[in-house]
Amino acid sequence: MSAPRLLLLYLRARRTGVALACLLGGAALTWLLLDHTSDPLLVKLTLIILPLAPAAIIGVALRSPFGEVERAAGSSLPALRGCHLVGLLLVAGLALAVANRAATGPDFDWLLVRNAAGYCGLALLGGRLSGAALSWLTPFLYGLFATVAPGGFLPRESRWLWPIQPPDVYAAAIIACVLLGIGLLVGVVYGTRPVADEQG
Repeated sequence: MSAPRLLLLYLRARRTGVALACLLGGAALTWLLLDHTSDPLLVKLTLIILPLAPAAIIGVALRSPFGEVERAAGSSLPALRGCHLVGLLLVAGLALAVANRAATGPDFDWLLVRNAAGYCGLALLGGRLSGAALSWLTPFLYGLFATVAPGGFLPRESRWLWPIQPPDVYAAAIIACVLLGIGLLVGVVYGTRPVADEQG
């Protein structure tokens, strides 16, 4: 079987078209929310919370519909996973970059893209730990932690709270990129953890 046909079958089996539609629809909704919101606090919360959506979509999209049968038979799985994930990440990044332009002001530049990158890395790591169906849980819990922790048991400037840092804090961008890189590497090489519904 030719490589393009194999890739097409792989993408179709993972309902990539649905994932792309969800990513673009989510970015459009984010743009609308940011465009119609003037409250800086609400804008900041939107930039922290809504990037969880593309992370959840990309994490779940890595699910294998064939489970162990595919893993046993597919020597080209890492290359297919890589094309799949990089494509979804590029679409999500470009769409969120456009949506982020609705948030005016230097305090909000690139926050959607940065936070989505870090959350996607966490989702891909979560998929390896708990399976694709629950991959969204890792970034969701971390995003919740980053939202409620400031002023409590962690100072607002803590590097652990990278999703709430302003765009000029380069350490936050580096952390998000490192998380994405590690998550992408794990997702490409190992995929998600096999669970009962994928094996059956």
